[in-house]
Amino acid sequence: CLGDLIEPLNLISPNGIIGTWQPSVINSSTSGNYLFTPDPNQCANSQTISITINSPQIISFDWIVKEEFQTNQVLTILPHVQGDYLYQLDSGVPQINPMFENISDGLHTVTVYDVFGCSNPVSRNDILVINYPRFFTPNDDGINDFWSISGLYSYPNSKVQIFDRYGKLIKVLNVNKFESWDGKYNGQLMPSSDYWFIVNYQIHNSNKTFKANFSLIR
Repeated sequence: CLGDLIEPLNLISPNGIIGTWQPSVINSSTSGNYLFTPDPNQCANSQTISITINSPQIISFDWIVKEEFQTNQVLTILPHVQGDYLYQLDSGVPQINPMFENISDGLHTVTVYDVFGCSNPVSRNDILVINYPRFFTPNDDGINDFWSISGLYSYPNSKVQIFDRYGKLIKVLNVNKFESWDGKYNGQLMPSSDYWFIVNYQIHNSNKTFKANFSLIR
């Protein structure tokens, strides 16, 4: 790594050949070639080695989530500086590929490691993957009783509107208050059916709109 203390080049080869190096000292600030020349009267040829000096590179990174709200969401990590890195999602095994598929919704942590250890790992714990429940069952059994898009709480300007099949506005969710829908309208139970929703949200300074439907099952 750049600036590391490097041991002097050995003047005796592994098989006992004595000689000299040119240059005689490794320069820890730049990559280069070093020539070993055997002393006279030895049955040996000159050899050249190449030493690569790696400099600290990773400072930060960006990311993109392709196809928000889709079943297979793909997270791609984009380092600010090109280099040789390993990428770790949450507590998973670090990988060479900067792309992660089938990411669950919610907040995630990504850590990027320099393969050569020349710079400290960099982590971000605010990587949000957004999705929505395809159905819910508001029957007061404590399981799937409410419908919401919880991942949007990190985006306070988001707006969620829920409509029935005829286009009537049933509910507006305030993501700042972690609101969810209990399957009622004006205190009355809504029937089992498909309901539509519209989400207006902003990611990476880009305004987006998503529309889809989900099922209420009783």
